[in-house]
Parts: sequence; structure tokens; C-alpha cells
Amino acid sequence: MSRYLVPKQHVLEQNFEIVVGWDPPLKTFFAQVYDRSIQNEDDQLVLWETGTPECQVLHLMLPVISEYLVEHKLPEYMIRDLMADQITVSVPGSYRDSND
Repeated sequence: MSRYLVPKQHVLEQNFEIVVGWDPPLKTFFAQVYDRSIQNEDDQLVLWETGTPECQVLHLMLPVISEYLVEHKLPEYMIRDLMADQITVSVPGSYRDSND
């Protein structure tokens, strides 16, 4: 599984945190949007998109989160990394984090 935190300069609302990645067991990309201004952690999740056939192709998943992004798109390097993950991060137990 890969997991990337979208840099703050690419997020429209500074209190939002966006995480994207590739989930090999589900064979899908995923996105999570959190509103960190909400006090209760259980209520911070604004959007969760994963496991749907539409998200098996990255460019079909991107519109789901585009309203939260500056210029309505992810940075190009992140798109390249996600596409590479779809090909390479498929070994059971493998994990790739943007903090590595």
C-alpha cells in the first residue's frame, strides 16, 4: 500500500488534510480528506473514496478530490508516484509512505 500526504500548499483549505494512495488488495486508488478544525477526531473525515471500480484508474479518482485542491489537481510528481505504485506496490505486506 502506498500513502501520501498532499503538501499544504496544494490544499485549498488550510485546515484540510488530504491523503492519497494505492491499495493493492482492493486494486484501487484511495483518497481521504480530513477537516482538522473539527475538535472530535471521529468527525474529521470529510471524504473517503476507495474500493470503487471508478478508482482503479487514477484520472477517474482525481475529480473526487479536485474541489479540495489548488488548481484542482495533484502535483505532477505525486501523480507519477501513484501511477508507479499501481505497478510496483503489489507485493503482499509492502508499504510505501511519503515520509520514507
